[in-house]
Amino acid sequence: MLRYNQKVLDIVEQAEPNLPVIGLFATIGYPLFYIVWTKLLPQPYESLLLRCIEAFISLPWLFYPFLNKKYKDLFPIYFIISVPILLPFFFYFMLLKNEWSFVWAMSSTGGLILLILIIYDWVLICLITVLGFALAYAAVLFLDGHVSYAHFQLDYIPTYFFALITSIVKTNTLFGGISLLRLRMVYANPDGIIICILPPTLQTGKANCHPFINLFKGKLAGFSLVWSNTVPSANKEPL
Repeated sequence: MLRYNQKVLDIVEQAEPNLPVIGLFATIGYPLFYIVWTKLLPQPYESLLLRCIEAFISLPWLFYPFLNKKYKDLFPIYFIISVPILLPFFFYFMLLKNEWSFVWAMSSTGGLILLILIIYDWVLICLITVLGFALAYAAVLFLDGHVSYAHFQLDYIPTYFFALITSIVKTNTLFGGISLLRLRMVYANPDGIIICILPPTLQTGKANCHPFINLFKGKLAGFSLVWSNTVPSANKEPL
């Protein structure tokens, strides 16, 4: 459990620069696409109420940079609760209510890819996806008394799993490469990594962050020593 608590913190930290953009897209996009699916490309089922609820849930993402420290510390909890509702639950609910229509099969695949881009841990991705689908299925069953598969096609299954597997592999490769790059930077240039982890306003050169370099240089030197003793030499050559 502790491991996944740390994993959630790492995911939120990695996603932090993009949280306002995702929040803006969700806050505007959910209500906006109601017009698309009712006026431009009408679908059998739509719900403005559900879309407004999803947009409301997205507001803390949009205003994340303006939250005080207390609420930012609590945000990882909100993040891991809101993600299943904003992505898999919504897309699968609409997919099931539209009886597995082609449009919503493709839309749910897009939602899955977006989930993978936000949460790059494959275990959490699978858990959140299953949870979202289960909640959506239960909601449709409760509202309608049955779940219709009128437009379901077997072709959806390999397409869906191809998108799932390839996106997970690519995303894990990307973030794994970034992590290795950061470690190699620490080994090759301890001062440089300080500049990289400072806020953008201070990333203008060593002169502006000299006090920070002095503060962390000892700790980074110790980290570099551990790095040099534990990582094979083939992986720690300077960049």
